[in-house]
Amino acid sequence: MEIDKDLEEHFKSQQVRITIFPDKEELHFVSLEHFIDVMKNELSFWSSCNSGNIAGIRNHFQNIVNQLTQALQPNRDAGSARHDLQHAIDNARKNSFPAVYSATPTAQFLKTIYGKSQQHADAACEYLFENRIGNIQDKNKFQGYLMAFLYKGDDKSTGVSAEKNEYKALEELRSRYVQELNLLHADYLKRTDDIGGSYASFQENLTNWKNETQKALDKLIKDRSENLDKLERNYHEKLRLEGPAQYWSNMAKEYFDKGKMWRTWAITGAGLLILLLMSILYQLPNGYMGSKGLSLDSLKMTILLALIASIGVYIVRLFTRLSTSAFHLSRDAKERHQLTHVYLSLLHEKGVTDADRHIVLQSIFSRADTGLLKGDSSPTLPDNIVSQILKNMSKK
Repeated sequence: MEIDKDLEEHFKSQQVRITIFPDKEELHFVSLEHFIDVMKNELSFWSSCNSGNIAGIRNHFQNIVNQLTQALQPNRDAGSARHDLQHAIDNARKNSFPAVYSATPTAQFLKTIYGKSQQHADAACEYLFENRIGNIQDKNKFQGYLMAFLYKGDDKSTGVSAEKNEYKALEELRSRYVQELNLLHADYLKRTDDIGGSYASFQENLTNWKNETQKALDKLIKDRSENLDKLERNYHEKLRLEGPAQYWSNMAKEYFDKGKMWRTWAITGAGLLILLLMSILYQLPNGYMGSKGLSLDSLKMTILLALIASIGVYIVRLFTRLSTSAFHLSRDAKERHQLTHVYLSLLHEKGVTDADRHIVLQSIFSRADTGLLKGDSSPTLPDNIVSQILKNMSKK
């Protein structure tokens, strides 16, 4: 039976207590479900009483059960449901006929004589609840009045006594409560088993979750530790190469500027040499130019011109070599600077083995060929080094 939580809270707020009419005992209901069960039991007790005054008792409890049924309808709005529930509670609290509860001896007495005669029961109801005696000329009515009188007077000489009915009512009440207690105990055991199973399942799920979480956490810590170590190594490599990379960047610019300077000096020197030679040859006296034989003066002039030309050519050639060397060193510095960044990128993306690292560092920090001396060794070109590293990585 599905009971709305709002309706249950409303019922508990009423603190429902009813008097077991016609006795003075009170019954306290702690839940709506208990209240519904009691009302249904009352209806079941009086269900066979379909006529006469006793039928009013049955109809009274039937009305209460109907009101509770309407209140528990799934599509019932909250206001109407509370209204129906309140009507049912008010009818149950009615401390007068026909709210006669089966747990009382009077109810047992009325149902017993109703089984013998409806008229007996009608007359007993008039005597017990209305304090009146009607037509005593009717034999059945008279017998009913007499039985009610004897019941109320507790005359042990009669077959129907108040003590016997009270004992019977108490026995039935005890039986009903024992039955309800057994049902509650069975429900308690069932709920205990359900809770035990749920607890075991929860423990198992919690253990599995703990193990899976621990594994995931261990893996995460391991991966993060490896990444941290890798980042730390890359950071140290960056710190180690940041200074040289900046140095090579500056040197590339410096050598490039020197190359332009030496190129300018070479061009200027060549121009000056040409002008000097042309000026000397143009202003040379005609005697030197028209001499048909070898003389000391012509020999001196020839040696002087050769010496001036040689020195000029040497200086121009020196400026040219210095310019070429500066441009070469500038390009070499740029390549080393670029190779440093490529090396750091490879460390960050895929990592570099010790062998590859040795090759790269050897290339980065190898001696540069100035181009001025014949004994200079050519450095390993960066593109060959990168190709070798990528080739080694592709084999993994």
